[in-house]
Amino acid sequence: MKSRKNTFVARSAKIIGDVFIGERCSIWYNAVLRADLNKIEIGNGSNIQDCCVIHCSKENPVKIGKNVSVGHGAIVHGATIEDDCIIGINSTILDGSKIGKGSIVAANAVVLPDTVIPPNSLVAGVPAKIVREDKKLIDEIRRNSSIYVELGERYLKKEFDGEIKCPACNGNMEKIASGKDFPSIPFIKIPEWIKEVDAYKCVSCGYVGLWLQPL
Repeated sequence: MKSRKNTFVARSAKIIGDVFIGERCSIWYNAVLRADLNKIEIGNGSNIQDCCVIHCSKENPVKIGKNVSVGHGAIVHGATIEDDCIIGINSTILDGSKIGKGSIVAANAVVLPDTVIPPNSLVAGVPAKIVREDKKLIDEIRRNSSIYVELGERYLKKEFDGEIKCPACNGNMEKIASGKDFPSIPFIKIPEWIKEVDAYKCVSCGYVGLWLQPL
């Protein structure tokens, strides 16, 4: 994975393979970005919300443009999403399809393989069909993406850090160290692409764990 500055990646997100993430993006809890067969590219200011699945095929990479919001539980598989789009909650975008700039895919819609959606379209249904074309859709799209840019910045500042539970006994974990240097643990070598490391210790059983924040 390669990512630029000011990008938030939740600890439970899974990012595998040849993935590039731009600036001011956010990748939320339990999202999976799996680039094991081809590339995944995510443009500046875009967000991949909780429980999304982004996967490619040998024939089709995934390209997600700037200021795109991929809603909770959505699937993007081997498709292209141009700039300034909303992919609605639980919708599915299938291989070879292309969503034009300034478009909204409604919640639960299914965009069939090799479908081309023209710019400024609102599409809905199974299979997805154009409901209307409206250049004013972009106002809502950019408002939504700006909300997630701000949220990502607040999470980077750890504004919403809650209790961390021990994976061994489910007790509470407390932070014991932070940074990239752990001289008391000489066998740990932190990769260069890691921005920050937090060490936690369980107050009940003594389990110690590291949480890594990528660049």
